[in-house]
Amino acid sequence: MALRDIFVTAVILGLLPAALSRPFIGVLGWHWVSLMNPHRLTWTFARTQPVAMWIALATFVGLLLYKEEKIPIAWNGVTRSFVLLWIWMLVTTLFAVNPDRAMGQFVDMSKVFVFLFLTLMLTANRKKLRWLVVLATLSVAFYGIKGGVFTLMTGGGFKVLGPPGTAFGDNNNLALALNLSLPFLFFLPRFVGGKKIKTLLKIAFWLCVIGVIGTHSRGGLVGLAVVFGGLMILSGRRVILAVVLLIGLAALPAIMPDQWFNRMDTIEADAMAQDASFQGRVNSWKTTINFVKDHPIVGGGFQFIYNRDVFNRYSPDPSRFHDVHSIYFEMLGEQGLVGFLIFAVIILSSFRMNSRLRREGIQRQDEMTIGITSAVMVAIGVYLVEGIVVARAYFDYVYLILCFPVLLTQILRLPEEQLSRKRQPAEPLAAGLVRSDQRIPFL
Repeated sequence: MALRDIFVTAVILGLLPAALSRPFIGVLGWHWVSLMNPHRLTWTFARTQPVAMWIALATFVGLLLYKEEKIPIAWNGVTRSFVLLWIWMLVTTLFAVNPDRAMGQFVDMSKVFVFLFLTLMLTANRKKLRWLVVLATLSVAFYGIKGGVFTLMTGGGFKVLGPPGTAFGDNNNLALALNLSLPFLFFLPRFVGGKKIKTLLKIAFWLCVIGVIGTHSRGGLVGLAVVFGGLMILSGRRVILAVVLLIGLAALPAIMPDQWFNRMDTIEADAMAQDASFQGRVNSWKTTINFVKDHPIVGGGFQFIYNRDVFNRYSPDPSRFHDVHSIYFEMLGEQGLVGFLIFAVIILSSFRMNSRLRREGIQRQDEMTIGITSAVMVAIGVYLVEGIVVARAYFDYVYLILCFPVLLTQILRLPEEQLSRKRQPAEPLAAGLVRSDQRIPFL
């Protein structure tokens, strides 16, 4: 068992010199460790090591000692709002009803924001952006690929889960993360790798689909429906995707056990009214609304609902304690109306910027821009729908996805990109349309 610890530790230690000389590698390493948590897949000494801190220190020292290629950060609705949200989180933490818990989570969120802006500054060209998208996607998809194989081998009798002690140790959180990675796996063949790599990405996509089903997450199943709906609209392969989806649905009884179908049946409205887990969430949502009525501006700070005195005072049913399990009520209750509005502005600004970039990418026939922006568009839809029942308002993977349009904007305004576009005038297309000969050769 210790061999795995030795291997993971050796890989991470090997990253440190590279992060010193090339801080962008440190940024990639930090995202890899933060999203995949490879050290949590070990069994002994490596499991509890502060590997993210090691990589962060090496990256900061490298920034001081070496000149890494940098790019000016585009200050727009997304980046300005992220700064405002960071500041507002500090304000709500100072007034938090759970001060110790709140301060700990604020420190964690500060690390996320610092590396988010380092990512914006150091992802200085197309090649680096491609590496970042691939690494972030595969870091999450690893658990879907592994989970898909596990589900097929066990007949779906067990839940697919990530490592204990991480966010992915919860089946609902893992299902959301996998659904967010699926559109990127789908569109990556558009601008990454040769024939063999594209084939492997297709296999990874379908294994991740099975992995989502294997989580036994009802929200994950709804999110998966959003994924396929978005892909049918944006990929230009509606008929083929619909046929494959119907075949997959027909094959489900042969893959998944009765207990899975029984759980998914509770998605219906009548069943939800009788489901104790869902009613516990509704009770927490009502608790949040009651609390915000008294504290509309700053809310209760991070994890306010875990203050039992607060919960008992504002809950319609204090005996039914449950986590909020919703990005909307989580952000509203913890950051108040101000934080909630900033959060909404970030998502809306990113979506609008992304839509504009996609239209421009189609007009220029820019495969990479079309692929990334299409994936971001589907991912935002998944987050907004599945987030209704999952408490991941502070998910670093989502924040990174929301920054992909900013990174594209920064890179596309570089002088060499402007010159390249002048040399290769593109045939204009109607906004939002993909030519039949541009469709993604995914199936």
